[in-house]
Amino acid sequence: MLFAHFDKNVYVNNENVWFTAYLLNTEKNNNPTVLSVLLVNDNKKSIVLKQRFVMENGLSFGNVLIPDTIPPGNYSFLLYNNVLATDKPIDSFVQPITIKATSASGILASLNLVDSVQSPIGAYRRVQIKVANKEKLPLPGAEIFFHLGGNSEALSSNKIKTDKNGEYLLSIPIDKINAGSNILTAEVSYNKEIKTLQMALPVIKNRYSVKFYPEGGNLVHATKSIIGWEAKNSFGMPLEIDGILYKDKVPIDTVHTDRYGLGKFKLIPLVGSKYEVKIGGNGNDTVYALPSILLSGPVINVDNSIANDSLKIRLVSKSPGKFFLMIHNYRQFFFYIPIELNGAGKTVLINLKDVPKGLNSVTILDSMQRPLIERIFFAHYDTRIPIKILIDKPKYNTRQKVSVRLKLISADSVVVKGGVSVACVQSSRIDTKKVNDIESYFYLKHDLDDIPLKESYMGQSKADRIYLEEVLLIKGWRRFTWQEMMQTESSDTVNKMQVISAFNGVVTHNGKNVNKSTQILVMADSASNFITTNKNGEFSLGIKKMITAQDKKIHLLLNDRSEKGYSIAIKDPFDSINNTLVKEFQPLIYNLPATTNSTGDNDIINGFEHTINLKGVTIKVFKDDQFDKPLKAVDLSNSCGDYVCRYDFLNCVVHPHEADNRMPVIGEEYYNSHGVKIVYKGCPLLPPLSMLTVNGIYYSKEFYGSDYSQFSLSAPDYFSTIYWKHLIYINSKNNVQFSFYTSDITGPFKIIVQGLTESDVIYGEKEFEINRP
Repeated sequence: MLFAHFDKNVYVNNENVWFTAYLLNTEKNNNPTVLSVLLVNDNKKSIVLKQRFVMENGLSFGNVLIPDTIPPGNYSFLLYNNVLATDKPIDSFVQPITIKATSASGILASLNLVDSVQSPIGAYRRVQIKVANKEKLPLPGAEIFFHLGGNSEALSSNKIKTDKNGEYLLSIPIDKINAGSNILTAEVSYNKEIKTLQMALPVIKNRYSVKFYPEGGNLVHATKSIIGWEAKNSFGMPLEIDGILYKDKVPIDTVHTDRYGLGKFKLIPLVGSKYEVKIGGNGNDTVYALPSILLSGPVINVDNSIANDSLKIRLVSKSPGKFFLMIHNYRQFFFYIPIELNGAGKTVLINLKDVPKGLNSVTILDSMQRPLIERIFFAHYDTRIPIKILIDKPKYNTRQKVSVRLKLISADSVVVKGGVSVACVQSSRIDTKKVNDIESYFYLKHDLDDIPLKESYMGQSKADRIYLEEVLLIKGWRRFTWQEMMQTESSDTVNKMQVISAFNGVVTHNGKNVNKSTQILVMADSASNFITTNKNGEFSLGIKKMITAQDKKIHLLLNDRSEKGYSIAIKDPFDSINNTLVKEFQPLIYNLPATTNSTGDNDIINGFEHTINLKGVTIKVFKDDQFDKPLKAVDLSNSCGDYVCRYDFLNCVVHPHEADNRMPVIGEEYYNSHGVKIVYKGCPLLPPLSMLTVNGIYYSKEFYGSDYSQFSLSAPDYFSTIYWKHLIYINSKNNVQFSFYTSDITGPFKIIVQGLTESDVIYGEKEFEINRP
């Protein structure tokens, strides 16, 4: 299982993304060495950024700079490693993020639904887009990319442009607009500036999604059963609704779902009767039938599936028979018990001492050991290793030192050791809907599909437990059909293990393979070595030879380049996997778009409202279009990627690609990442005819925040991540201490700690306030 702790999930352009990736429950013989990181545009399902990082002993540390060429919108980081099963990653991890702008766009754009009626004339839904500049003057010739959710292609293959009035009228066939795939995305481009808008288009048949989940999997004649049910709208968002349960068109009960779209009710079903739930307020399409009823079979009931040391199970079968009760987690078996059942039922109490913490299953098999019903439960829910996060005071001023102490809490005298990653970020940069914490992901979200969004998944309150009980009843639901299982062949469950261990390449001359061995010089960082091709010019570049400092390139040069026409090519083994993962990727909808008009103004970050606001000054200048644009980041580094920031730091991770950076000069002194002055010795010049340059596999940089005890900076520092540490070792015996400084942003900040011990995962957080002195 792969998990990654990201410092936050709301970013702006030219900002670093910091993360630590953990490989959990890994086997020693499957030890990955590479972590692939993709940034995917959720709307277009296209890769906008890709990098690779070193992974060792189940850990990988990385940071990715979001360039200013990526427009605001919804994106997802997609991570996987180089161990594959049948040509696909064994596991992958998705972290949704939002990229926002720091200032208002120079483009004013709006989507307006022209047809407000349910069934417009002509079987087309019409949407008008208007584009203007900041002075609200029309912008003719603005390019527009339209995409309708659920379709793999754009709505028009040609480049759409606004007319002389800055407008365009889009007509969409109604048969393309279906429930759940009716979000229209418009990407407007003008003078290299991009603005994205979204709108939820009305559909003719807007059917709710209502599903029923009998406990254990089946409804059985004349046997009382608990039925979980779930209601969603056409976008897959939870619905809090009321309904009436009917038996043969006669109402017998009222049912409802909570704000998570989940609910449950009891029923004694009878064969021959028809059971339905009628939902009000949804037109004529309001009746939803319950599943069919079996004439015989066992029924299970677990009142408290959130268990600690024991689990109480109630089993009933109107038809007497011999069954088998099995406790397992699909990786290990813990109990296998023969049991006789009849109409009187039987209560079984299971000692969970030897059952591991987390999700486990109770499966009931018939006398021929074929699975019939199943119920999942959570064992040892209250068994946790808390982490204590202590700070020296609850409130701080800007540019003030924060002292932090961390300690694991052990229930006994045994010393518990662990490793954690630590972030301190502005609270408003954490969208609770897009949060992934290691505890709920490891124990719930990885194995249970589509859990309703909640701020705390594994809390201790009564409401938290009610939520989780419903999730275990509904989201862990399985209905066995043993006849289908008998048709499964052994080859269906056998995975062929593969490891990407090298990049393969070839040397050609005038487009044809060479017919002799050739030496290639491989340069990475300041090191270089030679590799030799076979007689056909083919070679293999191992993973270790691809490792380099972040943002540095790997250079491959032919040793003998006296003749012209030679070239080197390398096939990236990750490319095909990237394309497959992105094609299968289905981003979730976290916020429902507008339904009648959209301006896209929510793309602006609102986290800088706590900074210093200077009195307005009016300056009259001659307008020059060359400078009437936002300042863009530039690359002012040398051929080795070295640069110096405004504060004389060499390769400063806090100010990358900024407009006032400069190239370092040989012999001059600069600060290194530790704040120590060093003499720059220069960059080894590459031969002028480098044959091939490729991206390497990076080892990550360290995060270094501002230290105001050593440097008094006149310019304001508006950093929303003020501390990040890839890995800190902690234990239950001693406090681990560290410190950092606040920035010039005021308001609430949050310390987030995530990691693992030898036996469990760790998660904790602490919030404090930053004020202006």
